[in-house]
Amino acid sequence: MKELEAPIPGQSLTDTPRNAPWERPPEMVEVGDVLNFYVERMSNDDAMDDMAASFEMGADINTIVQGMIKVGTMNGLHTMQAGMLAAPSLAAFIKASMATYGIDAREAAVDADERKEQRANNRIRNMIKARMDVASDDMSAAPEDMAPVEEPMPEQQELPLETAEPSMGLMARE
Repeated sequence: MKELEAPIPGQSLTDTPRNAPWERPPEMVEVGDVLNFYVERMSNDDAMDDMAASFEMGADINTIVQGMIKVGTMNGLHTMQAGMLAAPSLAAFIKASMATYGIDAREAAVDADERKEQRANNRIRNMIKARMDVASDDMSAAPEDMAPVEEPMPEQQELPLETAEPSMGLMARE
């Protein structure tokens, strides 16, 4: 966006009131009305064919339902709460509809079995890491049952002290 084309502060307050969909009351408030709206729109064969293609490419039901509800809320069709309450029934309708196409649509991007396997792998990975940390700490610390071995020190020879001649410089003491 170019700097000169950006909206100025307060511009939204000078527009005509109720001009945007989110500034108006929603068209549907009841959960049943919201559910009927989406079921009627998805009963179209073209819509079902498009949805079947999405599921064949790997889409999941939760993502599609959440997207439909968010778009409906942004367009002022219903409230977010009514959409959220209609979501489970809408997901069940989609799953049943896709079964008639012979498509087993996933409910979530990650299955419950995959999630269990991921959690188990994470637990095992954390346990191995903890054991490795303990082992590295044990190896760096000296064992307590081993007493340090003291070797006898070689005797030092006494060297005769040489007496230095007194210096006669500027800093010499008298």
